Amino acid sequence: MRRSLLSTIACSALVLVTLVMEREAFADDARSAGELFRSGEEAYAERRFRDAASAFDEANRKAPRGATAYAAGVSWHEAGEPARAADALELALETGGLDDESRVDARTRLARISPLLATMTVDGPPGARVTLAHMTDAAVPLKIHLAPGRHVAKRADVAGAPSIKIVVAAGESARVVLSDVSIVEDDPPPPSSFTRTAGWVGIGAAGVFSASAVVLGLATLKARDDFSDSGNTDASMRDRALSFRTMTNVAWAAAAASGLGGITLLVLSPRASAAKVQLGATELRCTIPFL
Repeated sequence: MRRSLLSTIACSALVLVTLVMEREAFADDARSAGELFRSGEEAYAERRFRDAASAFDEANRKAPRGATAYAAGVSWHEAGEPARAADALELALETGGLDDESRVDARTRLARISPLLATMTVDGPPGARVTLAHMTDAAVPLKIHLAPGRHVAKRADVAGAPSIKIVVAAGESARVVLSDVSIVEDDPPPPSSFTRTAGWVGIGAAGVFSASAVVLGLATLKARDDFSDSGNTDASMRDRALSFRTMTNVAWAAAAASGLGGITLLVLSPRASAAKVQLGATELRCTIPFL
């Protein structure tokens, strides 16, 4: 009985400590969000709209509020970033809590800039995250506004995952599906430095033998001409020409053998390959039906 009572007290104390810690963390986030919001207001008053929008975005991540998202949307709009503005204004309307004037202004701005943008929906397996345009390491499913043109979507939670190239036009809606991908480590290749070095040495030797063959070939032609000038009667000149011809043939043969051997060693030498991307059973796919 006493042990049961002690266990109950311990569990209650643990729950209480957890609640206190969560409350303190929430209070810290709220305090930090308030400071960021004030920084955003100062930046907006100084017409530093991009700095203001970034501060409001960060404040909204720490303590989501419709008014904060609205402030970010207006700032992005004034900064000339319509896609980011549309995302923030849409989030503000979904979050709620706006006064009538802010709600009307958010809808008016959205109606003005939405036709100039494309809307992209990104889906994927549970836990998947994506980097696309101004969204970095964002959880899916995700809806994002994009400027017309080319974009690249890539899974942020899988290193080495292939990218998806996207082309969108103003007023269009599109959808991208990220399938399961995994990284498969290759078996480490055997050491190949000696084989590749020997291959390059063989190619270098082929160059040396080729140059020697050219020099000997020219000497052969001169010796032949000298023998012809003697009326084809000077035996020593004839032997000299034959000797140069033999050395020329040997040099060409050595060049061919060295070059062929070097190329063979380079081709057969294994090369390192750290990793490869393997697609899952459903493979990576991108479907973009324009509505």
